[in-house]
Amino acid sequence: MEKSALINKLEREQRARDEAEQLLEKKSLELYKTNEALKKLATDLTEREAKIRAILEATADSIIVFDDTGVIEISNPSSKKVFGFAPEELIGKNTGILNFYLENDRDRKGIALNQINTSNNLDNSNSLQEFYIKRKTDGKQIYVELSISKTNVVNKVYTICVIRDITDRKFIERHIATQHRISRTLVEAETMEEANLDILKIICSNLNLELGNIWIIDPISESLRCTAYFHTRETEPLQAFVEVCKKMTFKKGIGLPGRAWESKEPCWILDINLDNNFPRAAFASKAGIHTAFAFPILYHNEVIGVLEFFTRETRQEDNRLLNMLKDIGQHVGFFIERKQNQQKIISLNDQLVTAARQAGMAEVATSVLHNIGNVLNSVNVSASVICEKVSHSEMSTLSEVTNLLKAHQPELGKFITEDSQGKHLVPYLNSLSDYWNNEQKKILAETELLINNIQHIKNIVKMQQSLSGSLGMIESIKVTELIENAITINADLIEHSHILIQRYYEPVPPIMTDKVKVLQILVNLLRNALDALTLGKSESKSLTLKTFLMNPKTIAIQISDNGIGIESPNLIKIFSYGFTTKEDGHGFGLHISALAAQEMGGKLKAESEGLGKGASFTLYLPCISVDRPKK
Repeated sequence: MEKSALINKLEREQRARDEAEQLLEKKSLELYKTNEALKKLATDLTEREAKIRAILEATADSIIVFDDTGVIEISNPSSKKVFGFAPEELIGKNTGILNFYLENDRDRKGIALNQINTSNNLDNSNSLQEFYIKRKTDGKQIYVELSISKTNVVNKVYTICVIRDITDRKFIERHIATQHRISRTLVEAETMEEANLDILKIICSNLNLELGNIWIIDPISESLRCTAYFHTRETEPLQAFVEVCKKMTFKKGIGLPGRAWESKEPCWILDINLDNNFPRAAFASKAGIHTAFAFPILYHNEVIGVLEFFTRETRQEDNRLLNMLKDIGQHVGFFIERKQNQQKIISLNDQLVTAARQAGMAEVATSVLHNIGNVLNSVNVSASVICEKVSHSEMSTLSEVTNLLKAHQPELGKFITEDSQGKHLVPYLNSLSDYWNNEQKKILAETELLINNIQHIKNIVKMQQSLSGSLGMIESIKVTELIENAITINADLIEHSHILIQRYYEPVPPIMTDKVKVLQILVNLLRNALDALTLGKSESKSLTLKTFLMNPKTIAIQISDNGIGIESPNLIKIFSYGFTTKEDGHGFGLHISALAAQEMGGKLKAESEGLGKGASFTLYLPCISVDRPKK
């Protein structure tokens, strides 16, 4: 019994040992697997950390991670390129070591990195922000793009900052923007003086510069003079420096402008206080200026001026900036060349217009003189007739009758009634009276004709005087009166050519315009119409004159003839300078008439159905009424 109990006990203990061994083996296997898993996890973590570190080291952007106290815990090698500090110089330090500046912050008030995301001026989101920083290691200013995000690790808040150097991109953007704005200014500007201020303002604003000057070469003194300036600050020292610039001149090679003139290349002064060829240094120093640079304005590789700029910062020489400014200088030179060529064209055009107008007036004057000459012939004939009649008049015998009466005065009655000679005296006096009445009528007729011809000459001269009046004077005119004046000037030619004039004047209001120009146009159109009628083959030559309202804002004066007409191809070039179909024509008349119409805000139109079918010219003028003065 005892032995059996012992055996059972031993068996139970054996089973317990077996179960314990099995459990141990199972737990050992589980522990092994766990250990292997931990090893793999550790390996993965190490590899992941290595990858992250490799990524951090390879990333071109600077990555800064700091805790909620502002202490930097992570920094990658790119921070050295951005901030000038190696990771070991940043880790464990406060973010106050890194100062950022708002791009438009001209007072240079730095913002610590841990203050940026709580600043009232910035969003607290992950949005990108642009700043510039001035590196403490070398003082160089660069532009950066900053992205901030936050994460919570084991109940501790970390801020992750990614800082990208965008200096090159910013420079290209500003370069393009500056070039575009200046190009637009140069295209839109009418004169160099108008463009000067805009060019300086654009460059100073885009490049954060304090002051800009434009120097132009004075050909008389052969020196540079300041013709324009722009400054971003209104301070007394800076204004004093500007006044000095305005009063000074520079010879070639003297001062910064003179150096750019002499070298034909951009020039850079790092610190004007250390430069021995900067005569304005004392005044510039008081204004807080340090760096200055200038570049020439080139025209056909010759310097015609210099642009000069100043900044309070000490900026290192930037070749990319100088190249950009050199391009701008060439653009300004091209602009000046274009404006000079335009001025030459305007001058030549003015000369052409003056010559054409003088030629047109000479043609009118020739017509006037021709008309006056014909009338003077009539005056001469009338004067000769009167002289002939007076010198050979029978009235000269009246003195003999008077002498005879005086001789027989005592017995005058007997002499007249009884004397053989006296008896013929009364019949003779009756006959002489009839002769004198007839002769008086003839002399009066010739005298009236003479007076009319002289009055005609006076009218022609009056028209010519009005035609040679002051060009450009705006006055009230009645168009029908001007048409009649133009007819008067050509009256002799009209009369001798037996031309029928038909007038169809619709009521049109008086207008404010240049009377002389309108009269010149009408005289020219009438003369051309009369020439066309003379050359035409029509037996009944007629000239039709019309006035009418084209619309409420435009009046029309139309001169039509049934003369030689105009070929269709010639209608296109009828108003071109130098074009004429006359053998003795100069091609000025219609050209200058069309220009004059345009100058008055109107136009001149020619119409013809072809050779032998006459022509029509219509002058359109703006209907500026007398009670609505021209502005």
